[in-house]
Amino acid sequence: MLERQERLLDDNTELRQQIQLLAPVPGEVRLRFNPDAATQGGLALPPLPSRPPIRRMGRADRQSPRAA
Repeated sequence: MLERQERLLDDNTELRQQIQLLAPVPGEVRLRFNPDAATQGGLALPPLPSRPPIRRMGRADRQSPRAA
């Protein structure tokens, strides 16, 4: 019984060390993978943050080399 308890304690220590190695450090960003979505034929990625639309420059907005 004591040997089994020692093995369990050793396993517990080893698993805790593995968790510490795999856990993200503070400030680290990781993407999540959804295996259910992959089996349905698609890859589920987290939503991207919304960004303001990009304003395209027209000819009137550009400076010509002669004007500079």
